[in-house]
Amino acid sequence: MFKAIIVDDEPSHREGIARHVNWKGLGFDVPLQAESGEEAINLIKENEIDVVIADICMPSMNGLEMIHRINSIRQNLDIIIISGYDEFEYARAAMEEGARAYLLKPVKVEEIEKWLKKFRDEIIHRQQTIDDDMKLKKSLNVSIDLARKSFLESIIVSYDSHKEYSEQILNTLGLPTHDFDCLLGVITTYDCDKQLYNDSNFQDRIISRLEDYIKKDAFFDERYILIAPTWINEIIVLGYDFQRYTKSELTQYFKNLCKVIQEEYGVSASVALNLARTDWRGVNDLYKQTALYMYNHKNEGTSQVFLIEDERTLNDKQESIDFAKEMSNAIAVQDVDGLVNLTNIFFCRDKKVPFVSIKAIVCSIVNEILKALNNMDKYDNAQCMNVWQDILITDNTVELRRKLLKLIFTFNESINEKNKNKKHYTIDRALEYLNADLSRDVTVQDLALYLNINPSYLSVLFKKEVGLTITEYVTKKRIDKAKEYLRSSTKKVNDIASMVGYQTPAYFIYQFKKLVGCTPAEFRERRL
Repeated sequence: MFKAIIVDDEPSHREGIARHVNWKGLGFDVPLQAESGEEAINLIKENEIDVVIADICMPSMNGLEMIHRINSIRQNLDIIIISGYDEFEYARAAMEEGARAYLLKPVKVEEIEKWLKKFRDEIIHRQQTIDDDMKLKKSLNVSIDLARKSFLESIIVSYDSHKEYSEQILNTLGLPTHDFDCLLGVITTYDCDKQLYNDSNFQDRIISRLEDYIKKDAFFDERYILIAPTWINEIIVLGYDFQRYTKSELTQYFKNLCKVIQEEYGVSASVALNLARTDWRGVNDLYKQTALYMYNHKNEGTSQVFLIEDERTLNDKQESIDFAKEMSNAIAVQDVDGLVNLTNIFFCRDKKVPFVSIKAIVCSIVNEILKALNNMDKYDNAQCMNVWQDILITDNTVELRRKLLKLIFTFNESINEKNKNKKHYTIDRALEYLNADLSRDVTVQDLALYLNINPSYLSVLFKKEVGLTITEYVTKKRIDKAKEYLRSSTKKVNDIASMVGYQTPAYFIYQFKKLVGCTPAEFRERRL
């Protein structure tokens, strides 16, 4: 059975969710309850909780603060935030802190059950994957640790640039199957000739100590670290999924590691760290680059940690920043074609930018587009929150590109609708102005000045929306007005001509016959 906790300072709210949700049918125990963030955190420490359902508004510690605290003590918890705030910024903040769902009050039981079912299925799938992986590993004739070490040695020492590494092998070893963010460290030990001469297993003991150090230290997750020797005084450390570490944290960690080697084995060591995005076929080149860097800096003293960042990676990151600026400018001027072109170029280029960096840039662009859509009243806050949540859970570039393009197309639709409405408003004002006094002689320039738009654009827009030129429209309205006078009054034709804006009766009669097919006098006689 799975376990959940409901956190809300209102007892009736907690009891309502606890009573009405079909916990047993969804595979959950009766949920725990907490009336504050502090109480919830204590219960989460003491129990194996799978799902947290929390109100965003609580005294002392609100829901967002509670999520932040929970993430520091327990990973992989599925969190549902319940809120009375429909502002997009609240939803975005909740998603950034790690909430999986943001539900607005009053909450429907069906919504909560839908998410609980989703979380349950995902947990079952994860556990099944772990169980299958454990069974596979137990069936191997050699330990996974030795197999992983052998794999790294084969890439560095006996490298074959044409070799393809199957997904099955990589999955079995628990290694990435595609491009990954790589941390490659070359550890060089100095003044160890005597130890190596007296103890042929000296390097193996250092490697064993490094592995033990990493396993017991909470800084790294040992599953993401491979260690193997290359030469008698050189050891390779390869890590992946290191994005959560800052450069200063990595530098300090390896300084401490060098200190351990110095204190326990009496030899000094330095480390060159290379950060780059690559695949397994690119690791050998990364190693050569790092080893060469270490060789060129070997005279700069021992116990040093050199942090390398591939110049191409730096250039790629700068290009990504430039891309974000161009996208932002395109959004500001509503250049949708430019947005689409920039997006396709960004995702189709052959660059080694870490996925986390790509996602961060896309998130910033999505945020700007959502703000624009919100301002246009195309998306309300709840819709913005749903889009933002969908982007945050995306874990690959293909889906990220598809979702960004979909949002851009929605942005385009909104712009078109806005422009259409804006055009109608402009024409409505133009018609109102013309109809207010048909006796006036109004030129295109006069009307454009009144509307504060370009005369040529006004002419094209007016013809497109009304179906007549401005002159044709005024003439038609004048003749229609004249027809009314001819039907309902005994006024002279000359007077009617003046009343509808014609200075000479002859021109009025000419225009009338041209549109109606007869003279004003004939029209009156026939009472058309």
